[in-house]
Amino acid sequence: MARPNSIDHEDVENIVSSVILPLLVAYRDRLAEDVPELNGVISILRLLENRRAVE
Repeated sequence: MARPNSIDHEDVENIVSSVILPLLVAYRDRLAEDVPELNGVISILRLLENRRAVE
């Protein structure tokens, strides 16, 4: 049984897609040079977001 103040999987997904992903994209856009690892993380998060939208 979940505690009333606990964060469930859906909450985590919402936080990632609405807060973390936009912050990572904004940070990447401010960098002077390309960081493949950061681009990879952003791509994975977008893929997960798209999969969730399809389901």
